[in-house]
Amino acid sequence: AGIIHEGEIIKLAITILNLRDYKGFELFKNNILKARGVKAIHYNSFSRDKIEMVVETSEGAQALKQEIMNMDIKDWKIEAAVASGWFSADRIEVRFFPVEGQVKQ
Repeated sequence: AGIIHEGEIIKLAITILNLRDYKGFELFKNNILKARGVKAIHYNSFSRDKIEMVVETSEGAQALKQEIMNMDIKDWKIEAAVASGWFSADRIEVRFFPVEGQVKQ
C-alpha cells in the first residue's frame, strides 16, 4: 500500500455486487460523490448484479470504504471490503443485501 500525499488524487476501482435497483444505485452514486475527497466517478461496466467504476479521490481506500459502510440506502444492507495487492491498486468491493422481508426482484 502506498502513501498518499496531501492533495494527491488516486483512482480506486469499485465493484458493486447484487444491486438491481436503479434508484438504489443512483442514491449510492450520489453518496459517493458527496464523500470526503471524491473528485469524480467513471463507469467501466454495467451488467446484471455487477457494476464496475473508478473513483478519483484524495482519500485512501480505507477512508472511502468507511464512508460507504456509513451509507444508509433504504431497504439495503451494505458490506464493503478493500482488496489490496502487491501488483495492483487498491480495490473496494461493495455487496448489497436486501433487508429482511424485502422481496428480491
